[in-house]
Amino acid sequence: MTLPDIVKVVYSDGEFDTISEKYCPIVVLSDAMMELEYEQQDATFANTIDQVLCSHMGPGSKDRLYYQNYDWWPTKTRFLSVERTVMSASILKELLSTLTGDFETWVINIHFYESLAKADEVHVGALNLYRNSILITESVLEIISPFLDETRGS
Repeated sequence: MTLPDIVKVVYSDGEFDTISEKYCPIVVLSDAMMELEYEQQDATFANTIDQVLCSHMGPGSKDRLYYQNYDWWPTKTRFLSVERTVMSASILKELLSTLTGDFETWVINIHFYESLAKADEVHVGALNLYRNSILITESVLEIISPFLDETRGS
């Protein structure tokens, strides 16, 4: 699987947030059963993402090299924080491959940091991975552009 050709680059966190909100899928949960089903789907997707990241970064990587927010909102979005140095083409490709079937309309939101150690938590930028496109801040484009090129060529 290759990464989508549609890459939208934005130049500020504010612009990223505005576009993210505009294209955020909102789920209407009209009763308790729908809410429970959505919560279970969200948990399943969160576990899938953990499996992908741990398979590439190692079992001790969770909360050290990446953090996933397990709170859920009815937005079909999983939120990750990742140390900038650990992203790779194979991780992006495998994360993209999770956006199929029940999860093809979901979004993987990744915020990159210099380090996840609390004293060093400097935000670098963000990326939204959609099934058919990527929204990315310019600062992160520089970090992952070699990986984007590599995955498009495979």
